[in-house]
Amino acid sequence: MKRITIVLLAMMAVLTGCDLVMSDGTLFGTIEEENAAGIANGFAGGNGTAENPYLISSAEQFRIIGTEDFQNELLKGENDDLYFRLTSDIDLSNQEGYVAEVFSGTLDGDGHTIYGSNDMPYIFYYYLEDTTFCNLNIEFADSNISRLFVYPLLCVEKDGNNYIYDKAELNLVMDNVDFVASSNGFYPVDDSNFAFYVPNGVANLDLYCDGAYILSYLGKVSTANVDNLSYKIELSDCDVSGNFIGGFGGSGAAVFTSGQFGGAEVNMADCSFDGSFVGLNVSLLIANGSGCDGSEVTADNVTGSTIYPYSDNSSLYFAVSTPSSFSGMIPGVTGTFEKREFNITLEPGTKNSELNIAADGVTNADRYEVKLYLPSMYWYTDGTYSTYTGIPTNSNTFTIAGTSLDDIENLYAAKVISKAEADRAGITAEWDSSRRSEEGLMYSFVENDGQWYLVIDYEEAGLYRLYTKDGFQSDLDYSGYMKKVVVIATDSSGSAVGVGYASIV
Repeated sequence: MKRITIVLLAMMAVLTGCDLVMSDGTLFGTIEEENAAGIANGFAGGNGTAENPYLISSAEQFRIIGTEDFQNELLKGENDDLYFRLTSDIDLSNQEGYVAEVFSGTLDGDGHTIYGSNDMPYIFYYYLEDTTFCNLNIEFADSNISRLFVYPLLCVEKDGNNYIYDKAELNLVMDNVDFVASSNGFYPVDDSNFAFYVPNGVANLDLYCDGAYILSYLGKVSTANVDNLSYKIELSDCDVSGNFIGGFGGSGAAVFTSGQFGGAEVNMADCSFDGSFVGLNVSLLIANGSGCDGSEVTADNVTGSTIYPYSDNSSLYFAVSTPSSFSGMIPGVTGTFEKREFNITLEPGTKNSELNIAADGVTNADRYEVKLYLPSMYWYTDGTYSTYTGIPTNSNTFTIAGTSLDDIENLYAAKVISKAEADRAGITAEWDSSRRSEEGLMYSFVENDGQWYLVIDYEEAGLYRLYTKDGFQSDLDYSGYMKKVVVIATDSSGSAVGVGYASIV
């Protein structure tokens, strides 16, 4: 069995192609070479090599990465040496779902910005093999975040219980990648193993790369009979700004890394967080400390504004499950960490009941936001609901806001359906065009045969969404309840002065 070294590190620009200047003084993009991907493309220029990267100047060109031909090439596991470079800002504000399922190669933003969408929780779903992101800004839309990717993929051969990887090392580069909020409001984030940069993984997938087997969790590889596995994680010059709320699940949320490193060496340098991170289990560095025993974590000049956890499990370094080998602080990390107590109550929090919100202990609140965590939703191409795009989301939220709790009345722990589904089922809702969520969607709570529903009018906004994957159903027994409710109160400066939450049970 080959020794495998998986290295996730920030490398010098001359090695990655970021800010690369050729020996003759010219910038890359000036040398003509054979198309590195071996397929026709509609980019603004380039052939995909380090010397002559694919040049991307528009959202349409960026979406070429997600086309079937390009995805098939990437899934071969042989194109991790493709190079892409942005030549202008990319506006993805109208994007629904991810741009591409898989990305592999080097994406140099050259200092440009990708503008996210409220409906694009991630730009790429997976990164495969050697991948580099550098010199890139990602600006969120007004109410939801957009990350670069969710999970790592590793293409291997499977021999019985053994996994065989044919390279000496695997590189993930995160160098000078910034996430920027466009709003002063609090953006909801995932609750389990969330981080903006180094993600956690999932179990094995039904994806194959040229007949080989794909593993989607590097920690899984380390327990799957791959001999002498070691890997290294490094972030360099990565900054996040904005206000966020999350970590209400058992695996927590953090700014920089998700955790569960499985013995990795983890280094972070010159990274910063400017804002507030509020939630049950939240931290600056690492979300989930489970599986981190044996890992070496170092930090150099990593700073954070304010971390507000509402549990006793969290620290500035770990959101949950601090490993026994990390009994003290991690040098090189500074930030404000302030444990708080919930001062807003939501009762009773049971299905099909009215939600009573009380904030008697809150003072100086200028605004209240109620964030409803909705069940999985599925997107269709048009009003016939005959073509499912293949893009679900299970992390969508719905925000109702007001200057006082009197503005937020008659909320129910309800089942969630679209207006199209309600119309088909013969459920009539009352509609008021002035009653909209912060996402701009009309909504109505309606009771039918003793069951409460939150009905959302997606079509009025030009969106075609159902809460079922295979089109309309004959009844509404399939529909699911909202998962949890979070309330946050802010003062005139936008600082959180009250938080409460309830899981819907």
